[in-house]
Amino acid sequence: MTILPVRLPFRLSRNRVDFTGETKQDAENDELIVRTFHCHGRNGSVMGGLHRILLLSLGTASLMAAYVAAPRTLLGQAEGVVFTDASDKIDFVHRSVEYGGNGLAGAAWFDYDNDGLLDLFLTNGKTQPSALFRNQGDGTFENIAASAGLEPDSGCSGVIAADFDNDGWKDLLLTGDGGILQGTAQAPLVLYRNLGDGTFEDVTISSGIDGPPTQLSASTADIDGDSYLDIFISASGSVGEDRNDRNKLFRNNGDFTFTDISASSGVDTNLGACTSLFSDYDHDGDQDLIVANCNDREFRPTPLELFRNNGDLTFTDVAVEAGLSRKGLWMGICGSDYDHDGDTDLFVTNLGNGHAFFENQGDGTFVDRTMDLGVLPYPFGWGCAFTDFDNDGYDDLFWTGSLVGICPPRAPAAPGSRCVPVGIIGPGAGNPGTLLFSDDGNGFASGAEVLPLDMSELYTSGVAHGDFDGNGFEDILIMTDRVPADLGNDARPGNPVLLQNAGNENGWVRLKLRGTVSNHDAVGARVVVFLDGGIQSKEVRAGSSMLSQHSQWLTFGLGAYTMVDSVHVTWPTGTTESYASVASRQTVDIVEGGGRVLPVAAESTGVPRFAAGVVTNYPNPFKTSTRIEYTLDEAGPIRISIVDVTGRNVRQVLNSRESAGRHVVTWNRLDDRGERVSAGVYLLVRSTARGRQGHMMIIVE
Repeated sequence: MTILPVRLPFRLSRNRVDFTGETKQDAENDELIVRTFHCHGRNGSVMGGLHRILLLSLGTASLMAAYVAAPRTLLGQAEGVVFTDASDKIDFVHRSVEYGGNGLAGAAWFDYDNDGLLDLFLTNGKTQPSALFRNQGDGTFENIAASAGLEPDSGCSGVIAADFDNDGWKDLLLTGDGGILQGTAQAPLVLYRNLGDGTFEDVTISSGIDGPPTQLSASTADIDGDSYLDIFISASGSVGEDRNDRNKLFRNNGDFTFTDISASSGVDTNLGACTSLFSDYDHDGDQDLIVANCNDREFRPTPLELFRNNGDLTFTDVAVEAGLSRKGLWMGICGSDYDHDGDTDLFVTNLGNGHAFFENQGDGTFVDRTMDLGVLPYPFGWGCAFTDFDNDGYDDLFWTGSLVGICPPRAPAAPGSRCVPVGIIGPGAGNPGTLLFSDDGNGFASGAEVLPLDMSELYTSGVAHGDFDGNGFEDILIMTDRVPADLGNDARPGNPVLLQNAGNENGWVRLKLRGTVSNHDAVGARVVVFLDGGIQSKEVRAGSSMLSQHSQWLTFGLGAYTMVDSVHVTWPTGTTESYASVASRQTVDIVEGGGRVLPVAAESTGVPRFAAGVVTNYPNPFKTSTRIEYTLDEAGPIRISIVDVTGRNVRQVLNSRESAGRHVVTWNRLDDRGERVSAGVYLLVRSTARGRQGHMMIIVE
């Protein structure tokens, strides 16, 4: 074996760099091992370690696979983040229980006046004013709800902020307070239109929208592809009145009126829904609906509901077939591509037998990873956040929640009604605030030490994240409710908790999307950023967590990377566009129509499509299975094979005659003997009468 110096050009860490050092070549495996090298980038950085550069052979041509198994020093190596208690910035008290409400509260981070800063809306109980805190840009907020016309005294609990008429200004939908945990009437739903001059108009009556008798959370998406956002409202039912109510779905008519299609759509179930989330979980190009049920009238655990969009304004519950049949009292829901395989995984908080983590397999099914990822043995929770708090490139988890016993005398109950006599609050019972940092997508570890206070004594519920100070790191807002001592509980303050993220040295990129053909908010868009052969993906949503809405500005943590190679956006209309590389630590506005349109956008998944005659796969990298996609210009024979780095044929996926057009076939990571292949780099080879094409695939554990 010959040892010789070598100088190889290679792209790493977003710079054109040179490797220099000693190498050796393993002829048997066509593997070039580079040892004791120095990596010189444009920024003068120097790195060292062991890298393997794999050489693949296809016919007489050799090609470098563009895959480097680098030491894991590029992501997550900066110091951890620290949160500080910045609650004194928000002068507000939520008062619901003492006025006959549920004590549950929501928050929404959004830019109501289009000044480029995140503002904050907070709900409040019956007879109490809600708040709209305008971000002053200097770390302070001003409550301008009164001048904006946003002080409904009927009481509200949940909030979503979305542009329902595509005029460029975010409107507000507020769900009512009360009627759930005790036998008192619930306040009505309210819909406000943003007039664009700093004020809002109550258009509830003219819009034709109303909530179920016990409405709780709401979420919105364009379910029919007409570029207008439709609204789902969860019906939790009433514990106090021993009744379950039916969910509602409203179709946006495009003129700020809505049509009730609840019954015909098939989503008007009555299992006690607490919250919901829209996501294209199966990558078929339309928005599906996941519903978390928590409030069955007999307190029986119930399954999640996964309503697959049929594309004709109807939905089918496929939760059992998809692997979401586990039962619980599901309180809050949040989604993330935690394992970087291009699809949305789900975390759901629970009251009872532990929380749940469902990993999306990319084939329309989920696997319960709760136990092995380590998210089960933590306290009860309502709202949750699933985002990259330390910007190491992997999304982290946060949730909290408590429950007070709610009974008369302060809030008289209807004759024969029930109440909630038992609380889950205080030391050893209430949730102090649960923060779990991702271990590079392989599990989670407690980050309790970076939280500045214990919230177990507070009646917490809604959770929303957003970067209000613009430092590139997500802050957290937690809603609480004031509980007077004369309700049979210890007195609890109702001030919201604002956890300000001080950040670290890790890089980040923030993307603000704006639709032009799609809905203006780009709700339902899927964004994929590419970094050295790997990906991160996120979806734009309006409404999840519980009663709340996270910021729609998408932040991608980069760790030590200084740039993303490219950005690919699949808009809600189905068009996929590619955008140039983006340097770290900046916010970029992405407008639909401003990128390079990628061909074959039908059923787009957010990963780049290729021109006719080329084969590709998605997700890539992947763990369990991948969809292989190819296009034929004309009918004829085609063979698709999987080849390893030695040139050995691993699996013949297809050998048949196919018609012209686009085709999809799934490979489940099994070889021709039916055995699971190991992780590594493989070549996807397509052979037709016109020749052969190759495409690199990466399998990860």
